[in-house]
Amino acid sequence: MIRFILVFIVCIAFITARAQYIEKQVGLRIGATSGISAKVIKNDRQAYEGIVALRQGGIQIYGLIESYRPLMIDFKHDLRIYFGGGGHLGFVNGKYKSRWWYNPSGGAEDYRVSGAVIGIDGIIGGSYHFRGFPMSVGIESKPFLELQAFQHLVFDPLCMAFFLKWTL
Repeated sequence: MIRFILVFIVCIAFITARAQYIEKQVGLRIGATSGISAKVIKNDRQAYEGIVALRQGGIQIYGLIESYRPLMIDFKHDLRIYFGGGGHLGFVNGKYKSRWWYNPSGGAEDYRVSGAVIGIDGIIGGSYHFRGFPMSVGIESKPFLELQAFQHLVFDPLCMAFFLKWTL
C-alpha cells in the first residue's frame, strides 16, 4: 500500500510539473537602448527578461521582472500589455548632452562620461504574438534612473524601443 501511495504521489508530481506553462523567447531590441533580449515567460502572468544592450559607447546588462495582462486573446490574435521593473549595470564611454536651466547661454552642455553605471529600470509595453508562427513584435518604454561614473545622475523617462522576438 505504501508503494502504491508513493508511486501515485510521484506520478501526480510529474504530471503537475509537465503542465506548467514556460515559453522562451530571444530577439532584437531596436531603439535608444538597442541590444539582444532573452525572455522566459513563466506563466500567462509573469516573465523574466534579460537584455544586453549598447548605449553611449558602452554596454549594459539589464534584469527585469514583468507582469502580463491580456488585451485580446482568441484563436487568431494574442495581444498583451506588460509592466514591471528591475535594474542594470555596465559601463559607458561617450558624450552626454544635458540642458541646465541655470546655464547663461541657454543651450545644452556636452560632457564626457566614462565609467561604471548602475541604475533602476521600469518597463511598460505591448506585444503581439503571431498564432501558428513562432514570432512576436511590439513596442516598449523602459524609463531608467542611473548613476554614471559615480558622478552624474541621469533620468530618461521614455527610452522607447521596438522589438522582434522568436519563440524557442
